[in-house]
Amino acid sequence: MFACPCCGYFSLSSSASYEICSVCFWEDDGVRDEHTVSGPNQATLATARQNLAEFGACDLASVDRVDRQARERYRAPEAPVD
Repeated sequence: MFACPCCGYFSLSSSASYEICSVCFWEDDGVRDEHTVSGPNQATLATARQNLAEFGACDLASVDRVDRQARERYRAPEAPVD
């Protein structure tokens, strides 16, 4: 498993393959720079991480799509993802 660049949970089966994280609903397009807008997500990682801390998803539109039990299934991050 691979860590989601947004939430850090090991919820992705591969890296940079446009897979959507069930924990935060970030689509992993390979963008790792915090201040570069990710095309599919239409946000920066910094903004998505702030949104995750504030309301539990990478963006407000994805709050209802997040799998609430996913945090229990996947290993929690040991440190913030940079």
